[in-house]
Amino acid sequence: MRHDGWALQFASRDLRNDRTVVEAACDQNAESLSFASPELRGDRSLVLRAVATSGQALEWASPDLRADPAVCAAACVGTAESGQPLPALRSSSLTRGAQPGAWKPPQ
Repeated sequence: MRHDGWALQFASRDLRNDRTVVEAACDQNAESLSFASPELRGDRSLVLRAVATSGQALEWASPDLRADPAVCAAACVGTAESGQPLPALRSSSLTRGAQPGAWKPPQ
């Protein structure tokens, strides 16, 4: 995984749930978070690490973490550095049909 994070897609279920393996894959390619187990996609520290490298990884974080302000902020920094749009927000209900300044944070 250290040389090709995309290899995680071919890994066994056990390896996709192994934090060390997923960390190595995400260090090489943060978007390989998409192949991690649901449990690890909900691991705050792992997701923070991935989105800080590439904001694109936010797309595969758990819904709770996609709503976490610190995770979103880290993804914005990762996105600014990579120059890519933030996919989880690009097509979300937060932006669909919204008027400028009309968005209110969830309660």
